[in-house]
Parts: sequence; C-alpha cells; structure tokens
Amino acid sequence: MSDIDITHAILIVIVIIIGTIIPRFLPLSIFSFSPIPPLLAWLSRKITPCIIGMLIVYSLKDINLSHSPFGSYEGLGVLSTIIIYLIFRRSSYGGLLAIFLSTIFYIALVNFKPFG
Repeated sequence: MSDIDITHAILIVIVIIIGTIIPRFLPLSIFSFSPIPPLLAWLSRKITPCIIGMLIVYSLKDINLSHSPFGSYEGLGVLSTIIIYLIFRRSSYGGLLAIFLSTIFYIALVNFKPFG
C-alpha cells in the first residue's frame, strides 16, 4: 500500500475537484451579466482546433518510420478518425463517435498486428 492516509487522499480529491470546477464556472460567473469581450469570443472559437492540432502532433511525434510497420498503424488510425468524422460531421455526436471508433480501431491494429 502507499503512504497516503485516507484524510490526505480525500484532501487531494477535493483540491482536484476545486481545480477542475473553478476554471469551468469562473467565466460563466464573470460574463453572466455583461457581453463577452471580442478577444475572448475569438479565442473561444480558435482554441479548440489549436488544442486538437497540438494533440495530433504530440501523438505522432514518436513514430519510427525506419522500422516495420513504418507508422502504418498510426496513419490508419488518423485516417479512420478523419473518415468517420467526415461521415458523421453533421450529427451532434460526430466528433465523439470519430474519437471512440478510431481509438477502438487503432487498439485493434496494435494488438492484432496485421502488418507484422
């Protein structure tokens, strides 16, 4: 077992909960009675694609293209995400469906290794 007692564990969970809730509800409380500044509205539209791009670069940075399977699993995973998203982009659950299905597809590729 670890050296953390139950009180310490509960305090850690409380701090994590507070640290998660404050950034989510602080903007709502600040801008509930006033209009959102144009810079903040622009940032809210641009931040999601930036974070997704950062996650893609981070997840693909360690691909070894000089050894088999030459990044084919990762490439097929990204390609499946794009295809599933494009098929279901009009629905409200298209993004989540693309993430979940392509993750399952990638895990199957890595575990069953169809390309060696």
